[in-house]
Amino acid sequence: MGRGRPATLLAAVLLVGVAGSCTGTDPSPGPAAGPASGPASGPAPSGGPAPLYPGLGNPGYDVLDQAVDVTWVPQTRGIDATARITLRTTEVRRTVRFDYRGPYVLAVRVDGAMTSFDRTATKLHVGLGRRAGAGEEVVVEVRYRGRPAQLTSPAERAPGWFPTDDGLLAYGEPSAPAAWTPANEAVTDKATWTVRLTTPEGLLGVAGGTLADRVDADGTTTTTWRLAQPAAPYQPYLAIGEFEEVVERVGGIELRSYLEPGVDDAVTSEALAVQSEGLRWMVERFGPYPFDVGGFTLDDSGGEIALENQTRPVYDGLVTETLVIHELAHQWFGNAVTVSSWPDIWLNEGFATYVEWRWRARNAPERASIAAQLTGALDFYPDEFWDLPPHPIRRTSQVFAPQVYVRGAMTLAALELRIGTDTVDELLRTWVERHLYGNASSAQFERLAAQVAGEDLDAFFEEWLRTPGRPDAPQD
Repeated sequence: MGRGRPATLLAAVLLVGVAGSCTGTDPSPGPAAGPASGPASGPAPSGGPAPLYPGLGNPGYDVLDQAVDVTWVPQTRGIDATARITLRTTEVRRTVRFDYRGPYVLAVRVDGAMTSFDRTATKLHVGLGRRAGAGEEVVVEVRYRGRPAQLTSPAERAPGWFPTDDGLLAYGEPSAPAAWTPANEAVTDKATWTVRLTTPEGLLGVAGGTLADRVDADGTTTTTWRLAQPAAPYQPYLAIGEFEEVVERVGGIELRSYLEPGVDDAVTSEALAVQSEGLRWMVERFGPYPFDVGGFTLDDSGGEIALENQTRPVYDGLVTETLVIHELAHQWFGNAVTVSSWPDIWLNEGFATYVEWRWRARNAPERASIAAQLTGALDFYPDEFWDLPPHPIRRTSQVFAPQVYVRGAMTLAALELRIGTDTVDELLRTWVERHLYGNASSAQFERLAAQVAGEDLDAFFEEWLRTPGRPDAPQD
């Protein structure tokens, strides 16, 4: 995730933008945490409640595929929708539950038969109508209608439903889809998705993945979008509005972007150019682009936030070179390989911020070398900044703290200075290859780093990731 309010002071001091707009905050420190010994514990069981966010996720099943059919009703600014969730039980179940904060539920079917259901403020409980054994495939269909809850403050990005002047944006992290569809929001429950959006003529519905179909008929436009590679549950999004569509191809990859009308042409032209150039550059270093399509959506709900939605990031109210590089890097680090638990979030945000640093070093190899950026960051931040190590994160208020981004990036920068750029690139390529479309932990990354580097790195990671205080500057 990239946020507004860039740390421009640090950029000015270093002349290289060490903590650019994707760091998500100004350079003030986040809440302190005590020291941790050793890597964080492993992930919660698949589908079950997770560390930091015990309210997200539901035990007893894995979602295999989710198909959502949404009709936008502009007169009420609401939706008429059906969700079809294909899941496999992992234990004996008579009921299942989903994360859900959306509109009124009209009916629920299980394997085609009407069934009982109940809901609370955040959950939808569904009776299966039978005893389902472990390993059984079940299809749950939920019909619902109404206006999803929206925010009173655009600074808060959950529950993930934000009106715009001509439609809506629905996105968020770590929770988002439950605002507009029942879902299992455990970060480890990856699934394929199909989203079908019907809008009045003149508006367009956009989501992640490949545009599988478009039908213009009877005064409406219906688009069908397919995420063919498994996505973490916070990755799917919706955007409805008057969009300009821009389609390009880079190395055989279709980049399909959607732009809000009226945005300065120079801004959108730069974003499109950086996207194309950045994609080529990252493929050379980090391996093949992990999805079958790319692009971005630029709209404005007042959020001034960017999110790395799988295949097509959302830029809400702003887009910059740094944001484009950050969210594009997430396609490898965060989307293709997703954290196995939220305390390991540095694997997403620290990695993407490190790629920003690499991009700057490419453009200004002397002034903005990795060594220069690392030294600048070590010198810039006040003593209290170093009280919070980037791993493991222990409080929800710290998940998007600047330390996660900046000190996470510093860890990889220091590792590069220790083992070399080519070895770091080999490590990152191997990381994606081994965990492609899955989840992984910091402990797994640390073990892989030692294996690829051919040396013991336990003390290194303990100092840079888990020890409060300013680390010693490494020698280039």
